[in-house]
Amino acid sequence: MKTKYFLINILTALLVAGPVWGQQQRQAVEQSITPYGPACSQPIKIVLHGQNPVVQYAPDLGSGSGYVGSAFNQTAINKEFAYTFFLPDCCRWTKAYLTVTVKALQSGPPNSPTSANDWVTINHMGQAVPQFSWQPFANGAILGQIATHTFALNQNDLALLGNHITFAVEDDTAVMSADLTLEGCCHK
Repeated sequence: MKTKYFLINILTALLVAGPVWGQQQRQAVEQSITPYGPACSQPIKIVLHGQNPVVQYAPDLGSGSGYVGSAFNQTAINKEFAYTFFLPDCCRWTKAYLTVTVKALQSGPPNSPTSANDWVTINHMGQAVPQFSWQPFANGAILGQIATHTFALNQNDLALLGNHITFAVEDDTAVMSADLTLEGCCHK
């Protein structure tokens, strides 16, 4: 009889403690491991600022591109712009935010060959990446009009783009500023 009660008490304790123990183990694992590896012991966030002279990674721009002579705050129409941010290799980057501010250099209605039809794109291997495209003056452009957009990239996007992010702007729009905010984990 004592053995029966002893076994019932042990089984009851196991049934009650089992789920709690499993939940505690799951929480410990979830807190120490992310989907991309161990949790970060040294998180980092940095901001890179685009500046003159412009830096470009040519394979992202394709052959015959007209990006030579790109400059921030340029004032002439019919001049394309491209800039490449190179990611520091000291860290595993998990998020990036590319914020681009542009200014219309030529007024015009929607779809006209002015700032209104210009696009801002993230480029890779000579092609615009469709999910990272923005038409700032699609509803028509007014001379001097300013617009800002932020592209959000996750770890998978960053892995596909490699150790750099190149963006390009069509020819009737000036780039006032570009900032790349990176979040990740240092391993050195």
